[in-house]
This record gives sequence, C-alpha cells and structure tokens, in this order.
Amino acid sequence: MEIVWTAFFLVVGLTPLEHTCDTINGREINCVDENGLNQGYWEHTRKKVLVSWHGGHGSEEGCQYGEHSIYELVSCGHYRDGKKIGTWKYYSDWIKEDGKSVIIKEITYNSDGSVVEDRRSRENYWLQINKDSTEIHGYYLHPLDTINFECKDDTCVFLIAGKVTLAKFPLEDFSVVEDRLFRLQMRIDDREIRMKRSN
Repeated sequence: MEIVWTAFFLVVGLTPLEHTCDTINGREINCVDENGLNQGYWEHTRKKVLVSWHGGHGSEEGCQYGEHSIYELVSCGHYRDGKKIGTWKYYSDWIKEDGKSVIIKEITYNSDGSVVEDRRSRENYWLQINKDSTEIHGYYLHPLDTINFECKDDTCVFLIAGKVTLAKFPLEDFSVVEDRLFRLQMRIDDREIRMKRSN
C-alpha cells in the first residue's frame, strides 16, 4: 500500500502545472504560468450582488424577488514572474462617474523594487518610495500651499513651500508618513500652516 501512495504522490508531484488564462471579450488576461506565477495583463474585480423586491403583501402578483451579480474593476496592471511591474491603476468602490468606478490612485512598480504612488487625481499627493522603504519623498498639494516631504536617515521632514518646517519626526515605519498625509487631507494642520507661513 505504501508503494501505491508513493507512486501516486510522485506522479502528481512531478506533473507540471499548465499555463492558464481567462478569456474576456476575446482577450487573454489573468494568466498563470506552469510554475503558478502570475504573468501578463491582469484585472482584479469584486463581485456585487444586486437584490430587488417587487410587489408585496396584498398585491395581485405577490412578492417577487430578483437578484443579479455584477463585477466591478478593483485594479489592473501587469505581472512578470509573479511580481507587479509598470503602472497599476486602482479604482474606487464608492466614487462613480457616469456609472463607472474612477481611478483613485496609480502605483508604478519599478524593476529596481522602488515604488511611485500618484494620488494627485483624488487625494492631492505624489510620493516615491525606494525598495527597502528607507527613503521616501514627494509632495502634497494643500489648498494653502504645497507641502514637500522627504524621509531619509530615519528622519522625516515636511516643509511648507520647500522652506519652512511644518513637522519633523523619526521614520519608524511608513504608517507615520500615512498619518501625516491623513492630517493634511483632513486639514488638521491648517492653523499651523497659516501661522508658519505668516512668520
């Protein structure tokens, strides 16, 4: 019996996986190669189920229930050997224009491992991160002034118009930069920006 199981696992374990793709509107997308790595153009979607009721208690036709599913685009871009490459677009699940989800950010994955995130279209900032996240720089387009920021040597500095220091803090991890960008987006630092600009 052990010989049969061993032979079974050898045959299954040595059988190569096959290259598979989805075909959407005549195009091959979402390909996985024989090694199980994502390759080529990909579209990630989310399924939404729409439910409706018609009629109801006391109506002639009674209560009728309807349900159908739609798929909305979440992100799209290219893979090479299981890693994202080039510019990926990410779509909102709540902001719509003409019934379609809008792009909320674009992230460019460079071959050296660095990343560029562009949120100018919705959240007014642009940033670049090196591959080990030890250097981050970019800017935030605030209504009062442009805020430049640079993080290196374990310290982050946010500057008003590239001159006056708005904030300086240790770079513990990327969440401290995200927190500061959130404060700018929510306009928590407006009073401080006005005061420092007037000096």
